[in-house]
Amino acid sequence: MLKNDEYRKKAIYFLKMALHTQIHDDGMQWEASPMYHNEVLDAYFEVLRVAKLYNDEVFLEDEKEIIKNMAYATLYHTYPNHHQILTGDSDDTDVRDLLSRAALLFKDVKLKFVAYKELDFESAWLFGPEGIDFYEKLEAKEIPGGHMACHESGEAIWRNSYNEDSSFIYFRNTSLGGGHGHQDKLHIEIWFEGEEILRDSGRFTYKDIDERYRLKGSQIHNVPIINNTEYAECRDSWIYKSLPASMGNTFVIKENMLLFEGFHCGYMNIGVLLRRRVVAPTSDIIIISDEIIGHKDHVLSQHFAFGKNISLKTESNVIIGKGERCELSVKSFDENGEILPDIINSPLSRHYNQIEETSALKINTRSSYFLTTIITKNMVNKKTEIIKEDVYNFSYETMLAKDAAQGYVITRNEEKYGVVLIRNDVGNHSDLNGIRGVYGLGQTMVAAFHKNPEYMTVLKW
Repeated sequence: MLKNDEYRKKAIYFLKMALHTQIHDDGMQWEASPMYHNEVLDAYFEVLRVAKLYNDEVFLEDEKEIIKNMAYATLYHTYPNHHQILTGDSDDTDVRDLLSRAALLFKDVKLKFVAYKELDFESAWLFGPEGIDFYEKLEAKEIPGGHMACHESGEAIWRNSYNEDSSFIYFRNTSLGGGHGHQDKLHIEIWFEGEEILRDSGRFTYKDIDERYRLKGSQIHNVPIINNTEYAECRDSWIYKSLPASMGNTFVIKENMLLFEGFHCGYMNIGVLLRRRVVAPTSDIIIISDEIIGHKDHVLSQHFAFGKNISLKTESNVIIGKGERCELSVKSFDENGEILPDIINSPLSRHYNQIEETSALKINTRSSYFLTTIITKNMVNKKTEIIKEDVYNFSYETMLAKDAAQGYVITRNEEKYGVVLIRNDVGNHSDLNGIRGVYGLGQTMVAAFHKNPEYMTVLKW
């Protein structure tokens, strides 16, 4: 077949078409599923391998660069345990074999760092003794952690390293993709010190049964929900009846403080634009604030599914989570003050036809513009304190309305962080705001009080 010129030309035509039409500029494949991204990537690897055996040049250099960018997108979309991110129709799969093949094909020392030290069995079988020998001699150059913004794919990823004990934050606000996409706009996942804290739900099945729609739906993802309803009803196992837009993604890192923000239009039919702000003043203190823009006479909810090894219990007005490596404090607030989350169970399918449940939190409020949950990693034998404070306007010497501004102070051992979230634009009678005597002119602001700052650090003006 490979010697049939007609078949070869037709195959190359469609391979090139897919590269130029399906791959975002950030390297991700459009279907909104890391697993299917990796399936497509592996197919291109095989074309490159076979073409080399036939001394054939199938792709131009810019097309090879697209494939290499796909490999780097795979690298970025891995958890600390080297597995692909579980969003969309994906399984919980180690992708170091793919990264090993990418390092070998592109002779890339950075890809080698995150791949296997030695070729896995399948890759060794494919590339033979010559490939094994070359891979062993290929240097591995360490890649630092940091912030990766995938603007075209609507995703942001932060990690402090590529080691297995790293901390990791993932935010997603993008299109529903092809049939493999789930209703996970504004979804967030968190790992602390190599331990899974907030997770995705997986897929379980493609069959036209209740479990398929439940795992595709918004209500078991880590997202905000209005009136406990779906925002994109499924027509069948693959097709949505509507495709509401995501918009307004803002990904900022400043002075090691993080803001991931996005909006989506899924509830515009009832007059609601949803906004989520994820603020991390440090890598293991996460503020997740959801906000109604429009009519607030609705039920605003948050759902957070926790990792398999995290157990949850209530102590006073705080949720305490305990894992194998970490202990957490979780506290939620609306306009009127503290809200105690409900501890529930939520489904998890790490592999096709396998399903279980883990602990989760569900938080509900009615007729409040915002709902905010704060997750902090506790220090050993140290108390964590999370309190809500009114936001003060310095210019006019007045407190801002409770439905217009949020202020929080998180104290943990010697650390003390303040966060200010303003609902509307800053101006007129709300143009210099803050807490604890520290002020700024932004919508989203953070201060490390233990460092005695003069001003708020503005993450979004």
